[in-house]
Amino acid sequence: MLDALERIIRELDRGQTPDPSGLGPLTALVHALVRGPSPRESLLGLRRLVAAAAPKTPWPVDGVALEALAALLSSGPELPRLLSRRPGRRLALLSDSGLGRLWSVDELRHDLEDQLEGLDPGDASAFALRVTSFRNDHYVRLAACEFLFPTLEQVGRELSNLADVCLDRTMTFVERALSIEVGAPLLGDGEPCRLVAVAMGKHGAMELNFCSDVDLVFLYSADEGQAGALSLHEFYSRVCQQVTRLLSEANPEGYSFRVDLRLRPEGSRGPICNSLAGAQRYYETWGGPYDRLAWLKARPAAGELALGEEMLRFMRPFVFPRSLHAEVVDQIQELYRRIDAEARGVGVGARQGWNVKLGGGGIRQVEFLVQALQLLHGGKQPALQERATLAALDKLLFLGLIAEHEHRQLGEAYELWRRIEHRLQLYDGRQTHVLPDAGPLRERLARHLGRDPAAFDREVASRRLQVQAIFGTLGSAGESVVDGPTPLAAPDGPARPALAALLQGELDREDRMTLLERAGFAQAERAAELLELLADKPWGPLGRAAHGAARRGARSLLEELCRSPDPDAALNHLVALALRYGPHEGIWDLLEHNPSTLRLLTSLFGSSDHLARLFIDHPELLDRLLVAGHARVRRSLQEMHDELAGRLGALAPDDVEGQLNTLRRFRNEEVLRVGLHDIAGGLELDGVWHQLSDLAQVILALTFPLIWNEATTRYGTPRSKDGRAATMAVLGLGKLGSRELTYGSDLDLIFVYSDAGSTDGRRGVDNGEFFARLAQRLIGALSAALEEGRLYEVDTRLRPSGNQGTLVVSSAAFRDYHESAAQPWERQVLIKARPVAGDPNLGAEVERWIERFVFEVEPKLDPDELRREMDRHRRRMEKELAGENGGFYNLKLGPGGLLDIDFIVQYYQLRHGGRLPTLRARSSLEALAALQQEGLIAPEPTAQLVNGYRFLRRIENRLRIVRDRSAARLPRQAAGLEVMARRLGYRQQLDSTPGARLLADYQQTTRSIRAIYERVFG
Repeated sequence: MLDALERIIRELDRGQTPDPSGLGPLTALVHALVRGPSPRESLLGLRRLVAAAAPKTPWPVDGVALEALAALLSSGPELPRLLSRRPGRRLALLSDSGLGRLWSVDELRHDLEDQLEGLDPGDASAFALRVTSFRNDHYVRLAACEFLFPTLEQVGRELSNLADVCLDRTMTFVERALSIEVGAPLLGDGEPCRLVAVAMGKHGAMELNFCSDVDLVFLYSADEGQAGALSLHEFYSRVCQQVTRLLSEANPEGYSFRVDLRLRPEGSRGPICNSLAGAQRYYETWGGPYDRLAWLKARPAAGELALGEEMLRFMRPFVFPRSLHAEVVDQIQELYRRIDAEARGVGVGARQGWNVKLGGGGIRQVEFLVQALQLLHGGKQPALQERATLAALDKLLFLGLIAEHEHRQLGEAYELWRRIEHRLQLYDGRQTHVLPDAGPLRERLARHLGRDPAAFDREVASRRLQVQAIFGTLGSAGESVVDGPTPLAAPDGPARPALAALLQGELDREDRMTLLERAGFAQAERAAELLELLADKPWGPLGRAAHGAARRGARSLLEELCRSPDPDAALNHLVALALRYGPHEGIWDLLEHNPSTLRLLTSLFGSSDHLARLFIDHPELLDRLLVAGHARVRRSLQEMHDELAGRLGALAPDDVEGQLNTLRRFRNEEVLRVGLHDIAGGLELDGVWHQLSDLAQVILALTFPLIWNEATTRYGTPRSKDGRAATMAVLGLGKLGSRELTYGSDLDLIFVYSDAGSTDGRRGVDNGEFFARLAQRLIGALSAALEEGRLYEVDTRLRPSGNQGTLVVSSAAFRDYHESAAQPWERQVLIKARPVAGDPNLGAEVERWIERFVFEVEPKLDPDELRREMDRHRRRMEKELAGENGGFYNLKLGPGGLLDIDFIVQYYQLRHGGRLPTLRARSSLEALAALQQEGLIAPEPTAQLVNGYRFLRRIENRLRIVRDRSAARLPRQAAGLEVMARRLGYRQQLDSTPGARLLADYQQTTRSIRAIYERVFG
């Protein structure tokens, strides 16, 4: 194999197109590397790996393992080096169930203990080597996750967990050794003294990079006591020095984690560790603005965690003061000026590149903007006391402290910068942040991120400008930013007559703001500025108010803005529409003379940032959707299919980008149509689900042949071994399968093909590879962001064997897997499965088999075991995935959430569906009706479950319509609740706010659902 690899490398060097055939088990891998970024370097890495491998060692030939190894080899020299050093790392990719899932801290601890087994407890060098080897094993695994899965937050969390485990075990190792040598550390009362490592910065926020330092502050219980002849300070100083050395110094495996202690009290001049009381005295006396930023992300990471929590409780009022003095605001403004100057100072010139961390528009500016708003408002809004940047961004949006477009631009830029940072560091294992302005590394990085280099250049430039523009608003905000938004108060009925005063130009700024606050605007100052902007445009909806009858239209506009669920958002979008539409007065005439249209538009603008953006980007849709009578409440699947097929048929067959943009444009129009009728009350919840599900099915059904034609043109037609044409069916699961999709839903898909064999083209491949590429291309076509946006995110984790299984599976293998190896939860998943695209005959055949398997084949578990297994699985999901905290409820995974209802329904379906065909419904609501009809659930609990399901899905619907993204978290705090409550139709009452009533309804509903769940599974 080495000789064949040498031949291919020589052919590349000569500029020839190599033929990777004849490499046996390496053929598929070499094919992938030749097609990928930097083929020559990738093949050199493979050659090194082959040379280090034992004879007859297995190599991946398809699926996730092949993708993972190809991505690692094409990433640069560092990862191939680590793979070659320890062949077990490559072998782990073949069967590693850890790819794509979050390893728990306990799992990591057990893995480390296994590697330390048999170690001499006094051999520090061997200990450091094994810890570093353990770190590198998981470093390689997480690099594969970074390349294959959209798991930025997961990778940061796992790297942080990895650092915690290495740090904690090293502290234990060193402290035990030193205690044996000099004596155990004891307090004055004879109790053991304890040490904690508090993680700061990205480590504290669970956002570590692949080559991040770990910023630590070491604290021990107290100074009163001894460790043999040493004082406690001397003892722990030696421990911390040794821990830092073992983790940071290079050994044959590299190093574990570089430790940075400069954030400790007094910085690099201070002692390496401090007693709890000593640290508290320091911050009481000398704590400054950088200390506030540092401790905002602080988290006890290793050692005595309770001691770290005690320090955090002490620091919280310092980091998040409930009342802000001018001095604190001045400090934040000074920090802003320093970071702005720093960003300007690292413009390193065209020869070197842009510093993605410190440069203008980079990571540091995003993080500081978020942290500054947290420092300013976190004392009064505890939900903002959040360590992670993206989670804090979400909460800033919920609380109305940033606009939706700012949230989106900052979040998307931050994710891109962090992925660039990861790719740069994984290239050669250095802690670098400089993105070259040009050259092979920049092009390689762009292609590794799945982007065309020219498009990548434009995206980086555009996102840098967006971040700098938003960051600049913080510097000009002054002290006014301290006051923040006031809770929304929803006005009932028409706007007060005093609103007319806003049109007369006679009020001073303070009176205008008071009036706007009373009218329901949370950000009254900004609202006043925006209204002035509209009034300054003589063609706009308020600038025309001085002209006779137009005054009535302007007043109606103000009244409708105040009635909208979120007046601030509605006004922001109205201004954007005015600036976009300009002096073309047709739209203002229409709104002025059509009160119902005006009300619908302001309701849309106050309910959904996503739909508002769609409308603003395409104002011509007003004619199509509202005026010309085309906005039908419901359209059949066939009607949507025929219209979209006609649009695609009008394009040239080879205009793939035009076809994909047409698909996206059609989806946007239809989502806007559904959203308008949803907000206007013309579509019930079930109608929204069915329309969005049918739309997704139409998109899938018409995207599939485009990708099929492209694939067969390239590889030929797939055929079975006896010459028959082979086909594939796409099955929808989850909400798509049950026709319950809502806004922003992912599409849960599995791909099943008919027969083994190969394609008949000149570049023939076996059917497994053909259909895998077909599925990957289909997923890419659905999820790629083009001019008209993206279609859908696709989730394939419900396929046989989950993330470690192949992306596509033959129908025979699909049946064999489920009959012999599937878990009970996988039988649950299949309840909702139905064909949505591809070959309808194969789809129907698989659908019939699924129904027989799920409901008629005897399950391996008896009813009691089935109930216990399902309950165990449900409670594990609640514990590990719900993520409920002081800031949010999880509508889906939390106690009493949607999953409780699904599990109740599916338990009865699996238990009784064999003898009662009426229970074989995919929709939870239809199945509940059947369960009541068959007498399996009494009418009262059935009604509670149905009402609870509709209530929770309605909240989910309103959460998702805002941004067209998956969302299942209901804010607990008042400010976020008020906006959501108004979007759900709650109104102000004398004795309670909308948010308070929404929260009470949510708590009562989930309690009743959980009570029924306990009766079924308890």
